[in-house]
Amino acid sequence: SIYPAINAGGTATSSSTTAFLGVDGYGYFEDGSNPSATQGYMQSNDTIYTLYGEDLRIPVDRNNTTSVTYLYKGSQTFTKAITTSSTEVFEYIDATDSFKERVIEDSGTYEESACINSFLQNNDLYLVDKVVILTPSETKIVDVITLDECKYEPKKVSFINRWGALQDLWFFKKSVESMNVEKESYKSNILGYDGAYSTSNHVNRDFNIVGKESITLSSGFLDEEYNKVFKEMMLSEKVWITNVTESGEQVLPINVKTGEITYKTSLNDKLVQYTIQFDKSFDTINNIR
Repeated sequence: SIYPAINAGGTATSSSTTAFLGVDGYGYFEDGSNPSATQGYMQSNDTIYTLYGEDLRIPVDRNNTTSVTYLYKGSQTFTKAITTSSTEVFEYIDATDSFKERVIEDSGTYEESACINSFLQNNDLYLVDKVVILTPSETKIVDVITLDECKYEPKKVSFINRWGALQDLWFFKKSVESMNVEKESYKSNILGYDGAYSTSNHVNRDFNIVGKESITLSSGFLDEEYNKVFKEMMLSEKVWITNVTESGEQVLPINVKTGEITYKTSLNDKLVQYTIQFDKSFDTINNIR
């Protein structure tokens, strides 16, 4: 914003410019008008569930965070000093880089093989059970629970949370994909110029076929603190799902189709888990021209 200085004659003589950083976040009604976010850790949940062998991505406010430290069984495994920035708000900390990423970062060469993949699946590398986030005013401790799933294929959903940061949410259990097809049809004349016709020609023809795919995901059993996470995901305007392909990861846009959620607690429900349905945010047949 620019604030002109006014002299005695009523004319502007100089001006000063002040830069501000903003995020696409929001507050709840109970928070009052325009609540300020002064915390360094930019998520609402103090417990994080992550999948074994996958990156743990944590957003912090780089202008309100001095360092982030990872611990496993009380021992420090990694620490990173956070520098301030006049152009960026968030810094995303990967607490558990994959073995492949660490080899590449060290200028090494990683070769895919069945033996290496088998070894990594059966050995605990770079685990973390606590993240310590240090800010000028407080020390924040976040618990990390790493789960391994051998029956189902876990799915990672990412969304913009209430702080305006990108947050990951793992669904560890059953996933079901479906497709809804809409189309138009008409009666076709299959007679040739000589009055003959072929029995292999279509009399009833389809056109303008549009396919819409959906996926239903089950979270597995979580701490009831994750009610906050599902609340923010349901309210998020931008959500993505990550698919693992032969060439790497593919991030695709999705929309939350489930329009109602009942918050669960260990007292009322014993076990807390959610099943959410998503629509893929694109048509199955590519119609982007």
